[in-house]
Amino acid sequence: MAMGSFRKRLLLVASLVLVLFVWPFYWALLEAYEGVAEDGIRQRLAADVQVVLASADRGDGHYYQPRDLPNERFAQLETEVLGQVYGRSGQLLWQTPKATALGLSYTPEYHPEEALFLRRGDYFLYDQDLVHGAAKVSIVTWKSAAEFDRQRQAFKRQLKLWLLSSLCVLIALLWLGLHWGLQPLAVLRRQLTELQQGQRDTLDDRVPEEVRALTQGLNQMLSAERQQRERYRTTLADLAHSLKTPLAVLDQVRHALALRSDCQRELAVLDEQVQRMNQQISYQLQRAVSQRSPLDRSQHPLLPVLNKLQASLDKVYRDKQVQFMQQLPADFALGLSEGDALEVFGNLLDNAYRLCVRQVRIQCVQQGNSWQVWVEDDGAGVPQALRESILRRGVRADEQHPGQGIGLAVVVDILDSYGLGLSVGESSLGGACFRLAPLEG
Repeated sequence: MAMGSFRKRLLLVASLVLVLFVWPFYWALLEAYEGVAEDGIRQRLAADVQVVLASADRGDGHYYQPRDLPNERFAQLETEVLGQVYGRSGQLLWQTPKATALGLSYTPEYHPEEALFLRRGDYFLYDQDLVHGAAKVSIVTWKSAAEFDRQRQAFKRQLKLWLLSSLCVLIALLWLGLHWGLQPLAVLRRQLTELQQGQRDTLDDRVPEEVRALTQGLNQMLSAERQQRERYRTTLADLAHSLKTPLAVLDQVRHALALRSDCQRELAVLDEQVQRMNQQISYQLQRAVSQRSPLDRSQHPLLPVLNKLQASLDKVYRDKQVQFMQQLPADFALGLSEGDALEVFGNLLDNAYRLCVRQVRIQCVQQGNSWQVWVEDDGAGVPQALRESILRRGVRADEQHPGQGIGLAVVVDILDSYGLGLSVGESSLGGACFRLAPLEG
């Protein structure tokens, strides 16, 4: 049972409380039943004392010994009555035939203040001390406990069944109550999922007051975040536009200096600075485009993106006749938005197409409980010394083709915002292998 759910946690706590309540309640009911049943037996045995006394009394304050009485004398007692009469010194004076047959024995203690009621083995016993005429006697009546035990076991079974049924009903009612009471949280969770998938822009404010502050705070955060991203993009766009004219002027100056043989050193410095400015502008614009909301967790299948990129790159590099191999599940998704997936794999596959000899492969590789996506080629590969540095902005391993060295840096920035990392290794095809994997920790 997962403990991350409020409903499950509350249901578990409520169920434990119910069980802790029902358990002593069960024993209290059982004890009350036994008390009532034993009180009934006590009253029955107390009534039997008078029956025994009337049957055993000869009328002159003496009691017949069992061996001296004719059998018809015993017939006056009911067959289920078990009775005995003991003298003050504890000698047996008289007993019913059934008591004689069962061999019941007892050593009474004289206690005239109150009668004694107790259970002795398989029988209940009631001992009443009397001063009858000139004699002090103890009238003892017995009753088998078998019927009491049978009824007690039947009551225990029935009580357990009743309480267990009641407990199940109460837990079901608790679950329904919790389900209804926590429904607003389920609605909020569904709205957050829709927000992450881009199906809504804000959360509904029609929620219980306990979570209203939360939804209002999230809505305010989302609004502020959207406004900040928009200002960031607008500012960068304005910056790029404002620098376009100065860069154009600098480019004209560069062309003018190129015609003069005595300005080659200045021309090299100017070229370097213009290239740096272009690099910074492109890099910041790419970052602005890749910025996304931290709540965005929409899942887009990767294969349609790769198919679109393959179609474009096959046209660009049609002279190379690149063999592109895809080894990914049809529904595999990295969690990247479609635009970010195009940016990431567009950069990686463009490098692979440009630097390969004939083969490019992209595959999903299982690593323990995690996964990695590998983009490989059969080109010259990346030297060991450059495998970390080429992921930084402005560093390029390929000096034969034009570029500013920001493509992989943009890829790293985008992946980092999704909790993913990029590393460079060696491919089994012979070239480079770029590995995308979840960041550790």
